[in-house]
Amino acid sequence: VVQYGNAFYFNKDLSKEEREIATKIIKKAVRSIEGVSEALSVEDILNLSPNKLNNRLKNMIHPQKGPDVYVLLKENWLWKSDYGSSHGTHYDYDSHIPLLISKNNSIKKVIESEVYSVDVPVSIANILGIDYPNNVDGKPLHIKFEYK
Repeated sequence: VVQYGNAFYFNKDLSKEEREIATKIIKKAVRSIEGVSEALSVEDILNLSPNKLNNRLKNMIHPQKGPDVYVLLKENWLWKSDYGSSHGTHYDYDSHIPLLISKNNSIKKVIESEVYSVDVPVSIANILGIDYPNNVDGKPLHIKFEYK
């Protein structure tokens, strides 16, 4: 078992029984740590009832390539890191990306519509007049600059 940040990875050679034992040990151990909300296996996450936070959590994992056990922190808690902060929670405050697009002498405008991270590269390409593949996930923001 290897710990990396808030996740635990199991050796692929472990039996199902060994995985279950390791999962129980990890869950019991980390639940006593201040700031920890829960420890969940991939199966636990996939079986969560649908709601906004659970759906976001489900979208953060890859069932075959991701960690075997995820440790979820309470809101506004952070793992200590020598390299700064993290952005790996499923809470609302950790799912927003500030996006500022500026052009010389343009008037400030706020767009209230929902924007996804995949929209950023295609929007920049669109503003710069650069072609991009049609099969990308993002949709360009329709930005019209108004000038002073």
